[in-house]
Amino acid sequence: MEEKRAYLAKAQESLACAEAEYVAGRYNTTARNVYYALFQAAVAALLHEGVKPSRRWQHEFVHSQFSGQLVYRRKLYPANFKSTLVDALMLRVKADYTSYQVTRRDVGSYLAECRQLVYLIGGRVG
Repeated sequence: MEEKRAYLAKAQESLACAEAEYVAGRYNTTARNVYYALFQAAVAALLHEGVKPSRRWQHEFVHSQFSGQLVYRRKLYPANFKSTLVDALMLRVKADYTSYQVTRRDVGSYLAECRQLVYLIGGRVG
């Protein structure tokens, strides 16, 4: 399988997991899966546009290149996605590394953005 399609498939799987966890009321896990779905979809989009890291896919590289190259410079994705990855990472960090309990309200908007972005990227890459 082509690398960009492999990352898109991972994004779709992570999104499906996020959806299931959301329905089950497990919002900390939803936050984790939403972030990884966004991250994996962004990697697929970057690969599709010929943007690669020199070594491996680090979070900061993916965030900056997706926002800077694909949202701002090339305008391939709507401007409302400029901070989605960073914001979703902050929620994932709260869910994974603090005592804070993520709520349905906390994660609901990220899940909606995740659905939209995975769909948009899938339309370009898939």
